[in-house]
Order: sequence, then structure tokens, then C-alpha cells
Amino acid sequence: MPGVHEFSIAEALATQVVTYAPAEARLRGVEIRVGPLRGLDPEALQMAWEAVTFGTSMAGVVLEVEQLPWSITCSDCGREWTSPVPFVSCICGNQTPSPVGTDELDLLAVTVDEMSGGRLDVGVGAGWNQGEHDHHGFPFPAIGVRAEMLEEQLEILRGLWQGPDGWSFDGRHYQVAGGRLRPRPVQQPAPPIIVGGEGSPRSMRIAVRFADEFNLSSASPEQAAERFARLDTVARDAGRDPATFRHSAMVGALVGRDAAEVERRAHEVLAAFGMPDEGTAWFEARRPRWIYGTPAEARAMAARFEAAGCERIMLQDFLPWDLDHVDLLGEVLVRG
Repeated sequence: MPGVHEFSIAEALATQVVTYAPAEARLRGVEIRVGPLRGLDPEALQMAWEAVTFGTSMAGVVLEVEQLPWSITCSDCGREWTSPVPFVSCICGNQTPSPVGTDELDLLAVTVDEMSGGRLDVGVGAGWNQGEHDHHGFPFPAIGVRAEMLEEQLEILRGLWQGPDGWSFDGRHYQVAGGRLRPRPVQQPAPPIIVGGEGSPRSMRIAVRFADEFNLSSASPEQAAERFARLDTVARDAGRDPATFRHSAMVGALVGRDAAEVERRAHEVLAAFGMPDEGTAWFEARRPRWIYGTPAEARAMAARFEAAGCERIMLQDFLPWDLDHVDLLGEVLVRG
């Protein structure tokens, strides 16, 4: 649909995400992200409830553009939950016909920031899933062009959120003339912006220039340490203190109380991806970068990411219907 931005995480990420945030060198503090909530059906509300019952002050819902509830009564899922969602994370790509930044994204973000009481994080990327773009009829140019578009859109977000009335921008892909955004964001000077990727030089330059957080994907703890070191060098070369932005990682997660439960859940993930006969090869290729295994193995891997410099670890949970798995992740990485 032209002019509408998808705020759901693309396919592999369109599940609940547990976010583990070490603090003061201790393994504590978790953000639970559940999403997208499609139509707010009882099953989705049950997932949201499970994600916010870990005794943490940070929990949220990744929502598609059609759903904007920030206080939910969970009578439909048999729970009593009327408190506001503690934070909201909107994640979008930039390949829609209508330019992000000139209208709906920054206005929608400001609205969500107001409705959530200043608890919005905005993740903006260049897009990666060509199949999804083709399905919706969105253009999908080469990565160099998409990166240019991303830079311009981030420039527009910052300009309209933080610039003076009358702010203008004349880019190759997008233009703004006499911009005036009302209301302004609740969070000042602006909601936190997340930019990420696998650590290419350009993604790091973009993050250093515009972002409050760099989110690294598809990396082992050793790779994370090396890429965060390069990111810090890029920041210092640009005159920015690396301590002024958060270092985070997106990490796959599969945990069981014992080896048998791990194996059962592994088979369920393979079946969900249509690979029931792949055996363990698919997981073995990912184990160096996943939080995978028994509780002790999960805690040890989380500690390795923390030692690599991760301040927040977003765990990709590929079994969103397995609420016992959500509970276990909370028990192991929050209460544990």
C-alpha cells in the first residue's frame, strides 16, 4: 500500500524478542518485546502478558502501523493488566514510495512518543528482504542507493524533530521546504534512534552520525568485540565519544531446561521454517552466535556478549507461541 510504512519486523524478526540489558557489569535488566500484535487477538495478548511478568521496568510491544494501544486491559486473555506498556519500539525500513521524515513516520513517532509517555525507540534501516518489498510493490534499489536514502531520511528525522521552524532539506531522494513539526517529541531532543547491521563501514558511519544505538546482527561475541572496537574508532575519528551511543546486538535464542527440551524446541524451530529434515546442521552453523542450550549455557553466552561490550542484547525468539519458552528466558536471563 503506497504511503504506508511497515512497522513490523521482517519475517525472521516478526516474533517476540527478549532484550537483555546488562548494567554495571551484572547480568540483570531485561526488556521483553512482543510483536507484532496482529489485531490484538487473545493469543497475542497472552504473549504480551507473558513478556511483562518478569518484574522488569522495561517491556514493550513492537506494533504494526495499524495498532497503537499503549494501555491494554487483558480481560480477553484471562489476565488483569491495565498498566501502560513501559516502552514501545517501532522498527521500519525505508523503501516506501512516500518519503519517511516528511510526513507519516516523524508525525507517527511523535504521536507514539506522546501516547507512551516518552518511551519510544525508533529503529530505521535500509531494508533487506526483497521478497517482502516485491510483495507490497515497494521499490528495492541497490544497497548503495538504499543507504543514501537511509541517510537522507535520518537527516530529515533529526531536522524535523530538532531543527527550527522553517527547517529545509534538499537531498537527492527527498526534499523538505519550510518544515514545521507540531507537536514536538516528548523525549528531548528526540526519541532514541537505532541503526544497525552486520558492521559494514558505511553502517557504522551512519550510526555515528545519526544514531543513539548501533545494533549489531549475525555476530558471535568475538566478532562483536572486534566490530564494536571498529565502531568506536569510527566514532572517535568523527569527533564523537563512543560512550554517547549504546552498543547492542541482535542474537538468536533457544533455551531448554535440559538437553532433551533444547532438542525438542530445536526440532520445532526447524519445522516452523519448513526444514524438519535438516537435523542439527542449521543450528550448528548458528550456535557460535546464538544464546542456545541449557540455562547454564545461556547465561554463559550472555556473559560473553556482555564482555564483548554489548549493553543490550535483543534475543530473537522463533517460537512465539511457546509461552513456556518465554517464561524460561525470563527466568534464566532476568530472575536468574
